[in-house]
Amino acid sequence: MSNSRIQSKALNAKLSWEIIGLDLAKNDLSFVGITLEGEIIRIDRLSYEQLVEFSRDTDPTTFAMEPCCESHYLTNQLELYGHQCRIIPGKAVQNYIDTYFSGQKNDLNDAEALAFLGQQKRLKFVRAKNRDEMQLQTLLTVREHYIDEYRKTLTSLKGVAQYWGLRLAKSLSSEMRLIALIEDADLPEDVKGIFKEMVKTYKDLQKKARELTKKIEAFTQGDEFCQKIRKIPGLGPISSAGLKVAIGDIARFPSPRTLPAYFGLVPRNITTGHSLKMGKITKRGDKLVRTYLVQAASSLLMLDGKGKFRDCQLRRWIQRKRQTLNHGKLVVALAAKLLRIVWAILSKNEAFDYRKAGVAKCSLPKT
Repeated sequence: MSNSRIQSKALNAKLSWEIIGLDLAKNDLSFVGITLEGEIIRIDRLSYEQLVEFSRDTDPTTFAMEPCCESHYLTNQLELYGHQCRIIPGKAVQNYIDTYFSGQKNDLNDAEALAFLGQQKRLKFVRAKNRDEMQLQTLLTVREHYIDEYRKTLTSLKGVAQYWGLRLAKSLSSEMRLIALIEDADLPEDVKGIFKEMVKTYKDLQKKARELTKKIEAFTQGDEFCQKIRKIPGLGPISSAGLKVAIGDIARFPSPRTLPAYFGLVPRNITTGHSLKMGKITKRGDKLVRTYLVQAASSLLMLDGKGKFRDCQLRRWIQRKRQTLNHGKLVVALAAKLLRIVWAILSKNEAFDYRKAGVAKCSLPKT
């Protein structure tokens, strides 16, 4: 393949493309295409409208891009016209820039790196979400935003109130009680008005978060994927919705170990010189779903500690692990265990069974 680069200002839909790399920005993108003849066509600035129009007219080809908010929508658009899209992790692009461009990072170099990386068959690509998954992910993301904002608002209110000598209990969150305490306090009228507005903002955000929670719960009640996961202890409607968005087709994961690795719940391997050494967990994948899993594991450990978790194989597994792991490692191990259970029920298309959960695969009866 020739390494000659041709700087262009316009797209040519009549050319036959082997692969096209796109470096996406907010309002435009950089385009680097490799033709079947080996020419490298570089276009510095291109609007999204021009790209979509070009994709309608050109023969089906492969587009490569980095993961971002725009990449999922753009992938769905391009696939409608028969194209194939590959979403490449940003770390792979950075490593390519450091190796082949001496660390000279700019939009065109990023796009060219994406074009060449998109041709590698061993590289692991990021899965693009379909429109239904994008809709569910939007509900989950905005819900977390509302929860974060109303917690920050309430915390700020209590902090500023203490500045005026008004000490609000940490557990106090009732709107009526907060308003009553503000009214009875010796505060300037404008300060009272600000505090009341903060209380109103906090309650409005909390109400919006609850409305989104109800929408997510309604979705999971009618979804077979989520219904199977919801029967696993610790995993409710929010966790099942997050897993549905992140996992997609369970056939992508050939073994139960690959699912915890996908969500970054396995230790990092830093073995060298034949000396085995394992580091902290990798924390790869979807951070929000990993948070849900850790919370689920923590709630199960709390139930087990209080003696409220039913006697089953999973509880016996937890009690065995308690003898060798500290609390933090046990939480991570249980979160990974829950993911292996998720893999088993989805890949085998079975319902959750307390008699099997927690039993090693090799000990299960052969069917």
